[in-house]
Amino acid sequence: MELGNHYRRELEMLKKELEQISDDNLYSTVNGVSNSCGTLAHHLIGNLNHFIGFHLKGISYTRNRELEFSDRETNKVELIKRVDDLVSWLPDFLNTIPDSELNADYPIEFLGSRRTKGDMIIQMLAHLNYHLGQINYLRRVN
Repeated sequence: MELGNHYRRELEMLKKELEQISDDNLYSTVNGVSNSCGTLAHHLIGNLNHFIGFHLKGISYTRNRELEFSDRETNKVELIKRVDDLVSWLPDFLNTIPDSELNADYPIEFLGSRRTKGDMIIQMLAHLNYHLGQINYLRRVN
C-alpha cells in the first residue's frame, strides 16, 4: 500500500492553503472558532513529526504541543518550509514500509489503547485531512 502518496497530496494541499492565506489572516479566527490556520498548521506539523517521524522513523524531534497552540510569531514562509520538510521525507518513508510491518504494534499507546502501525498511519492521515478542511474553510471566510 502506498500511503505516502496520500500524505504527499494532502501536504501539498496544506502548502497551497498556506500560500493563499494573507499574512494578516494567518493567526486570525472567526467568532466561535478558537484555532487559526497558522495554529492548525503548527499542530499538524508537530503531530506528524511526533507520531510518524519520531515514533516510526526515529527522527530526533521533541514535541511542544502547548507551543503548537500558542505560537503566533512563526510566519507563513516558515510554516511552508516546515511542510516542505515533511514532504521531503514522510511520503517516501511511508512508501517503504512493508505491508507486513503495518500490522506490527505501534510503539506507544494512543488515546489509551494499543494500535498497529498501519492504524496509526491511517489515523494521522485522517487527522491531517480533518484539519486541512478546517484550514480551507477558515482561509475562505477570513
